[in-house]
Amino acid sequence: MEITNEHKRVNRQLNILALALMAAEIMIVVLGELDVIENGVLPVFYGLQLLVVLLTIFLIPTSLKLLNWTPIRKRIERELYTYRFWAIARLFALYIPVLLGTSLYFLMSDSSALYCAVVSLIAIVFVWPTEERMLDELTPKEIDDEA
Repeated sequence: MEITNEHKRVNRQLNILALALMAAEIMIVVLGELDVIENGVLPVFYGLQLLVVLLTIFLIPTSLKLLNWTPIRKRIERELYTYRFWAIARLFALYIPVLLGTSLYFLMSDSSALYCAVVSLIAIVFVWPTEERMLDELTPKEIDDEA
């Protein structure tokens, strides 16, 4: 499969989205470090901590494996726009724990939320949109039904 202008356009859109989400994360960190977001303003609420940890535990493996699941794999091999939809869903799913974790770190001084954010940031490296990754994920493969 070769890269067409449509592939380049979709990849550009995914890169812009990924960079915008990263900019939102950087903005939260800058505002927190400048004390615009006051540290420890919320009391420690274990429900929010648990939510961030559970989201991280669930969303990272789900996002990393998302495009390899049989029903999704069959659909993205046929349509580029379906691939774009699922790639956007994967990026949002990985950035949810990042943004929540960083926000909770500054609002509650909760280091476990920051650890979840860092782990999710590391996972984003493995799904960062590139043309090579897009072509690899759009190329038909033998599908293992047990995956």
